[in-house]
Amino acid sequence: MTKRRVWLGVLLLLLVLVAAPFWKADRFSPALAASLERALQRKVEVGSVRLHLLTGPGFTLSDVVIHEDPSISAEPLAYVTSLVVRLRIGALLRGAIEFSALRLEEPSVNLMQTGNGLWNVQALLRNSSQTTGGDLPDLEVRGGRLNVKIDGTKSVYYFTSTDLDFSAQTGGQSFEIWFRGEPARTDRPAQGFGQVTGRGRWLRPESGEPRLEMDYRLEPSAVEELTTLLASRDVGLHGMVESRGRLTGPVSAMELAGQLELSDLHYWNQPPRPGKLRLGYKGLWNLLKQEFRLATDDDAESPLPLRGSVQLQSYLSSPRWHVEMEPRRMPLALAVGWLRPGGEHFVDLRVDGFLSGKVGVSQDRAAEGRLEVEGLSLADKGTEFLKATNLAIEIGGGKLRLQAPSIEMGP
Repeated sequence: MTKRRVWLGVLLLLLVLVAAPFWKADRFSPALAASLERALQRKVEVGSVRLHLLTGPGFTLSDVVIHEDPSISAEPLAYVTSLVVRLRIGALLRGAIEFSALRLEEPSVNLMQTGNGLWNVQALLRNSSQTTGGDLPDLEVRGGRLNVKIDGTKSVYYFTSTDLDFSAQTGGQSFEIWFRGEPARTDRPAQGFGQVTGRGRWLRPESGEPRLEMDYRLEPSAVEELTTLLASRDVGLHGMVESRGRLTGPVSAMELAGQLELSDLHYWNQPPRPGKLRLGYKGLWNLLKQEFRLATDDDAESPLPLRGSVQLQSYLSSPRWHVEMEPRRMPLALAVGWLRPGGEHFVDLRVDGFLSGKVGVSQDRAAEGRLEVEGLSLADKGTEFLKATNLAIEIGGGKLRLQAPSIEMGP
């Protein structure tokens, strides 16, 4: 009889654990909303509530709205389809509600930067840790959309299909971060362009600005997807691209260094060219002022024949950019190999010589600069038909000016 009662008790316990998610627990809604408001220092609206016990004491809250601090924006911080909250058992034994973890499923989150450069996430972390007086609950985001708003204006860029893990370490001065998402544009069909992953730490010292230490990777992506992301159109360049690197430093001067790998690079009217091109790069990123600089990184033992750099400002609101290309005795055969049009008429065309100089172009200015060609030779089917010892090319005002001491032309 005793054994039968034990088994009956176990069965009843299992039934309670399994059936708990199907029980409505709306009577806990005001208490849960109040606890969330204390933890986040934001007004919170909660829809229906369900209890779950099988994976630990907690609740699933539906149709949650987390409002923003009115001093930052009148638009809510997040709309959450489903919010799973896990409770700290120790706090329950004291008769209090404290959260050990928050899981946001399919949320739409607004990342906002105010006019003084402060992001709402920074204020949220600072205020929440001061309120709780201890470690913040672990945060998970699954299948989310991260919108960006700069000084009251929505950016054209956002992240879709976003997964995020964010957990405070003991003391609340360090946070472990894992991120995966797809950058996208609001003026294009609802799809991501490539996928970015990152893992690292957000450090918040007692004095000074926060620091970020993160290893990141751009997963293998189509080149045309990234050019569409940046230029809002396909510029005709195709192939595959991937990158990995490390980002470290204070948020106003984060240094990044990594490697970019391009494969099968070609224009739309060319066949794919087998092979890979690997480029090292380094840069500096000011997250607060939206300033970003990136340049190719030379190897002292084998310097690159072509240097490149890009500068971005206000890239999330009113993008301004400047690009410079600096060939250094780059073989013309290498450049023409990438630019050669398709078709049998160009198969036997050979271009020899070396290209040096610098050319820059900005979003509001045409290309400007000077190039020099040393030892130019053009041949078709083995017969040379043009030759120049030195050729200077001045670029500016939408015009090309050619200067050459002499040009020899064959049959």
